[in-house]
Amino acid sequence: MLQKIIENGATSLVGPRETFWGGYDCYFANPDGQHWEIAWAPFWKFDEKGSLIVE
Repeated sequence: MLQKIIENGATSLVGPRETFWGGYDCYFANPDGQHWEIAWAPFWKFDEKGSLIVE
């Protein structure tokens, strides 16, 4: 995902890495300069609409 974002004009700020909480994250800036995070964890659960379930 990050590679496609970079190919479309964003700038990588922090490359993909393992986190202390057991997942992965990375950070990028879009062409307008706003900063964004992509995060993923194998233990996250999602509802039928794709929203994260927070318990």
